[in-house]
Amino acid sequence: MILAESPFSAVQLLWINMIMDTFAAFALATESPNKNVLQDKPWKNDVRVMSNEIWGQILGMSLYNTIMMVLVIVVGPITSELEYTYTDNPYKDTKGGIAKAKHMTLIFNTFVFLQIFNQYNCRLNRLNEFNILDGI
Repeated sequence: MILAESPFSAVQLLWINMIMDTFAAFALATESPNKNVLQDKPWKNDVRVMSNEIWGQILGMSLYNTIMMVLVIVVGPITSELEYTYTDNPYKDTKGGIAKAKHMTLIFNTFVFLQIFNQYNCRLNRLNEFNILDGI
């Protein structure tokens, strides 16, 4: 809504989809068993699978990613000294076409690195765990 066009091209969307699905499958397939799970007591029948800690992590990471992406979209051209104008016609060459391409690349790279950060952050499932690189 801010850019009046999609910040990702079709190729970038395909790349994001393919890479994120592949990394998720590899993460599930290659993660070594956690021996601490065997020390936990069995869950009762009325316990929710999505605990408050998991909901907090999901909402926290969603809010963090949203804030970071909005900052890169809105403030990115200013901090990177990129000047170009938005247009409703995507076929019309606008002032600073190279600057616009650099800004779109910045948006894409930020999104990818936020997802990589989220991938490692999602490995933690308890409140007292802080080392996201433990067991890698």
